[in-house]
Amino acid sequence: SGIISDTLYLRSPTTTDTDREVLAWLKPLCGNVDVDQYAREFFEIGSALRSSTPSQVIREDCKEFSEHDVRFSISQIEETGFDLFWDRKDELRAALEDFAAKNRLDFSALLVTDVVSNGSLLLLSHESEAWEEINYPRLDRSLYALKGIVSRKKQLLPLLAQLISTATA
Repeated sequence: SGIISDTLYLRSPTTTDTDREVLAWLKPLCGNVDVDQYAREFFEIGSALRSSTPSQVIREDCKEFSEHDVRFSISQIEETGFDLFWDRKDELRAALEDFAAKNRLDFSALLVTDVVSNGSLLLLSHESEAWEEINYPRLDRSLYALKGIVSRKKQLLPLLAQLISTATA
């Protein structure tokens, strides 16, 4: 379960060869368990959007960062599809705005990763001029589709750092 969760079932760019080898080694030890089916059910059951308040969703896996004196947070959740997100996007945006204000952050972000399509939606508490350079489709106010982006650390953070650097230069 830990490997499936941490690597988005081996789809994350943070997946190592050791992750692949250990999961392959573990599969025969699982007996009659269909590991593919187990992984799907694992992510469906763990849906923060299904079981948590907006405030809990954005605090579930939240990390704060600072780049060029810009303070911000990035929260990340994993889902099996975006259906639940669309129903809750406005209340999630409001929670991000509140979180940023209470913590005196320049902005807060929520990365909603679809483990099936291997892409994400990025919802922001607010946009600055830096977002004009993001090069990903803008779907709505403070909302972007990030095809192929699933890692906060290796993919999203460098992108945000580059945007902030460009905006502050």
